[in-house]
Amino acid sequence: MNIERIEYPELQKSIHVDMDAHSVRLDVYVKDDRETVYDTEMQVSDTKELPKRSRYYQGMIDLQLVDAGQHYKKLNKSYIIFICPFDLLKLLNVLLSTETGSQDKCQILEEDFHIRMTQTLESEVSLMCNLSKGVEQKGIEKGRQEGIIAMVSALKDLQIADSIILKKIQEKFHLAEDTAKMYL
Repeated sequence: MNIERIEYPELQKSIHVDMDAHSVRLDVYVKDDRETVYDTEMQVSDTKELPKRSRYYQGMIDLQLVDAGQHYKKLNKSYIIFICPFDLLKLLNVLLSTETGSQDKCQILEEDFHIRMTQTLESEVSLMCNLSKGVEQKGIEKGRQEGIIAMVSALKDLQIADSIILKKIQEKFHLAEDTAKMYL
């Protein structure tokens, strides 16, 4: 993205739908030359509501971008940027970390996020940890296969004999001969 200049940002832009709906006041609202909308919000305290608040703001912004009768493909891109003095993504980092075990995650969830651990929740966290380990292992295996394929391709480009390539990939990747032959 290349921003040359920003002209007339709207400070404290208010969006009201009707009297009964919760209105929003956007801190800094800007459109760029491609009609992409940016809302920048300053959030001083962690109220634990930011995910739903950002979803609500996104919906309210979208209401302003499409007129009645227009197709949804006319909906511009929009971004909500929260500037926070705290780690907004800490919970996600805890949940998705592959370095932290399920018992440690449960302890962090209780102590840092005040989430009461039940047996069901503990088993769900354990299952999630096992699934993330599986996903990580799958990624490692895919990267390993891509590495073997790239090595075979590079050696073939150098016109190295298949018998030497076979020995090299067996040696470097600890493959059985039958498995190594599949890469040739």
